Amino acid sequence: MAYQYHVNGPLVPQAGVGSLGALVGLGVCQDGATIDLRPARHPIKSDGGGGPEGEAVEWIFLNYVATIRFKLVPYDDTAVNALRSAAITTAVEGQAVTPGTLYGANGFLPALYLPGSDAGGPWYFPHVSVVRPGSVQQSTKETTPDWEFQGMIYFNPATNNSINGLPLYTRAAP
Repeated sequence: MAYQYHVNGPLVPQAGVGSLGALVGLGVCQDGATIDLRPARHPIKSDGGGGPEGEAVEWIFLNYVATIRFKLVPYDDTAVNALRSAAITTAVEGQAVTPGTLYGANGFLPALYLPGSDAGGPWYFPHVSVVRPGSVQQSTKETTPDWEFQGMIYFNPATNNSINGLPLYTRAAP
């Protein structure tokens, strides 16, 4: 077995907020990015495992999500403002829209790409929801927006009837 060191180097995340969803650089991460992958599953309980109060004896796979977090040091105002707008399903930052507006059907689930030279390859999430739209602290120090995204397997029910075969992420450049 061959082990490899995984060192990405400086990370410049890109999001699909450019013209026609083109990937645009957001800035430089202060301390890289954290990616948490989480399979959604449901336990199956049985009398043989202690009944309804016992532990699972099997699991059913339901879905798969990722949480991606990073802080930007230098960053592009236009790109981060477009992500802040996507967080509230609008093209105008800070302007409220009708509650119930769909994210994916209206193009507000941008792609997120974390390029790099890590031996495992880059990370590309075709659809993310902006969970924390760049929380900032205004002070005498540099502003470092704190971002959180949830990668998801998005599908349009008009064209798909399942997540089967759709990617949460790929380890290749888009």
